[in-house]
Amino acid sequence: MQWSLRSSEWLDGYLQGWPHPMALDMGDNIACPGSIRHHRQLQAAFLARFPRLLCDPPDSQTSVRGWPSPRSWTRLAHCAALAEAAEASDAACALITTALVGEAAAAEFLAYLNGPDLPDRSLVVCR
Repeated sequence: MQWSLRSSEWLDGYLQGWPHPMALDMGDNIACPGSIRHHRQLQAAFLARFPRLLCDPPDSQTSVRGWPSPRSWTRLAHCAALAEAAEASDAACALITTALVGEAAAAEFLAYLNGPDLPDRSLVVCR
């Protein structure tokens, strides 16, 4: 992920100590195993169709933050389920996806998820 950093803010934190981050209180909205399984199924269907994106490490010439690997896809299933439980925006979900599997794989996966071939997501119930 990219964000701007002001050196003065970093120096203040470095010298005076960093504030404690606020805890994310999702109450009862924690990701359930059924939601994680659902995201894994979506990813598996996508990766069966586009197997080259299961593991596509960047070449040494490219500066990449996230890239598709079995580990990043696994992490994405968990993060997507948590984002869903927290009712995160589509923009936040896209940012999470891009951070984990990289821009190119994320663009293809998100386009796939928004395609006409998927079942209505409102019918998916967490069990």
